[in-house]
Order: sequence, then C-alpha cells, then structure tokens
Amino acid sequence: MTGWDDLAAMVGGAARDAFATTVLYRPQVGDPVTIAAIFHAEHAEAGLAGGVPVTTTAPVLDVLLADLPVEPEEGDTLTVAGSDYRVVDIRTDGMGGAKLILHRVQP
Repeated sequence: MTGWDDLAAMVGGAARDAFATTVLYRPQVGDPVTIAAIFHAEHAEAGLAGGVPVTTTAPVLDVLLADLPVEPEEGDTLTVAGSDYRVVDIRTDGMGGAKLILHRVQP
C-alpha cells in the first residue's frame, strides 16, 4: 500500500466506525452474514440521458468487500433497519470498497 492508500483506509475506517449500521447481507450463493456498513437512504446521482441532464436518487450501501463472504452481485438482497433491499448495481472504488446501488423491495 502507498501512503495515500493507508490514509484512505484510515479515513474510511473512521467513517465506518462513526456512521455504520448493522446490515444482514444475503448473497444469492452462500450463507447470509451480518456486517457493518454505511447506508444512505437516498443518494443523488447526476448524469446525461440523450444530452439532457438527469438526476436520480436511490438508496446506497457503502461496504468493505472484505466483509462480504463472496463478491457482491446484482440480485443479492439485504436488510437494513427492518427494510429489505435488492442490489441493482455495484460500483467498486479500487480501494477494497464498493457502493451497492439498491432498490427497496416492498413486502
């Protein structure tokens, strides 16, 4: 690891310690696990669709990949604070973490 990698890991660990919540993560293959991760109920994301600016919101879970028993996949499910979600997109950060873009599953 470089000095920057060490700093990023330290800051990320401090943020997780301060803001993490308990999550029951259920991969499609393998056993469910309880992890600590940072949950954002609504994460805004801007982009372009046909040259027109578009903003969407979706719940997001910031995870450390090492905390999961397998690589996350679209279709995995999880429970946060009694609400169920399905993973619809995964964005790795190249530093051992990922943002899991979620869709709330209605009971």
